[in-house]
Amino acid sequence: MSINADPFMPKALIMYFSLTGRTKYAAETLATELTNFSITIEPIVYIGKKFIRDQDRLMHGDDSMLQMNPTILDLSPYDLVCIGMPVHGGRPSFALDAYMKKIKGIEGKKVFIFATCRFLLFQTPTIMRTVIEQKGGSIVGEVWLKNFFSLKVTSIKNCATKLNTI
Repeated sequence: MSINADPFMPKALIMYFSLTGRTKYAAETLATELTNFSITIEPIVYIGKKFIRDQDRLMHGDDSMLQMNPTILDLSPYDLVCIGMPVHGGRPSFALDAYMKKIKGIEGKKVFIFATCRFLLFQTPTIMRTVIEQKGGSIVGEVWLKNFFSLKVTSIKNCATKLNTI
């Protein structure tokens, strides 16, 4: 889905994985706040039946239960790449690993990362930073949204304001 599809604006991709809708909500909020970019927002969609069982398969490299638009695998057209994940088992969802194994063109790209969780982030920030930097991406911002009941997206709005200036 494209937002602000102006060919003269810098291009941003917002890629996210969400099971309960919290990360989707954060991604959509980010999309509305990045007013200086032509936005493409794309989910990785879980099409399996039992996520707990499938998460083990994902951990071992089987991503057959995930569906993603192939256009988000080539990052070369984008000036900014935003990657959002929920925390599962104290780490980002294994959907991040599946996505990062398939992408091309992240070298030298500006990357904004965000995660949603109900309790503790544990190693999620470190894992996300490390995976992206090992592929050659440059982290330009990050937000960690923690809250058990409602998701407070003020911090993602504040980061979007800063990202609009890059």
